[in-house]
Amino acid sequence: SLQALGRKISSFNQYKLWAPNQPDFLYPASGDTSDYMYARFGVSSFGLEIGEDFYESCKLFEEEIVPSNLPALIYAAKVAKKPFTLGKGPDVFDLRVSRDSAASERIRVSALASDSRMVNIKNYPKFTTGKQHIKEVKLYLDVHPDNDDGSISNVWIMNPTDRKKYNNVEEDIDIMLSTSEIPPGKHTFFVQAEDSNGYLGPVSSIFFDVTESSVSQPSEADPIAPPNNEEPNSQGNGSDGDSIDSTIGSNIAGDSMLLLENFATGFGAFNSGGHDT
Repeated sequence: SLQALGRKISSFNQYKLWAPNQPDFLYPASGDTSDYMYARFGVSSFGLEIGEDFYESCKLFEEEIVPSNLPALIYAAKVAKKPFTLGKGPDVFDLRVSRDSAASERIRVSALASDSRMVNIKNYPKFTTGKQHIKEVKLYLDVHPDNDDGSISNVWIMNPTDRKKYNNVEEDIDIMLSTSEIPPGKHTFFVQAEDSNGYLGPVSSIFFDVTESSVSQPSEADPIAPPNNEEPNSQGNGSDGDSIDSTIGSNIAGDSMLLLENFATGFGAFNSGGHDT
């Protein structure tokens, strides 16, 4: 569980995994607080050695260290509630909402769910937690999955885009919804995937507004830099970064407008500039 989480954090910044039995392990050190927290309290604790100098320049810190590590820290925050289980579940990438080109009163929610992409990092053998098939992906409207007590009505099962059964470690998924089902106002979609071993992954989300005006087709926002450890599959988004971006924009249906804000979350951690973690 701890290695699965470490691999996923490493997928953002490409830091080496520095721990016993890892190829990049250099030497043992006593008194490390991460070891104590894990051994004494079972905390999923990591230490990151960052930068190139003990007294790092502000320029390098702001322009390189922060951009390469902030997504990793955000991911760690996303799984903090259940790090040993959420780290073994599938991750959701490229969450988008768009207008259905065939019917203006419908919207399409799409994403990519992968059990392997973030855990099978470069220069390391494939890991056991990345071998499971996607079992199910749920879409929630304005309700976080942790608050699902079984009585929530605004929950849908997303389907593979090829309309076949879930049978791969990575699946392109989508669902069509009518805007008549969504009242005007600000809303949030939450998406969570589950693998064939029953492990749930971290939750991804996207904000959007529904109004009664009609404007132009949504446009894509600049993506948040995601992990890029494997080549996209034939049905993936095809971007070099396997982006986790959201869509910004304007309309969705003839009588209702969907404004998508640049806030989709989902990320996929340990050596920097010659330092190990």
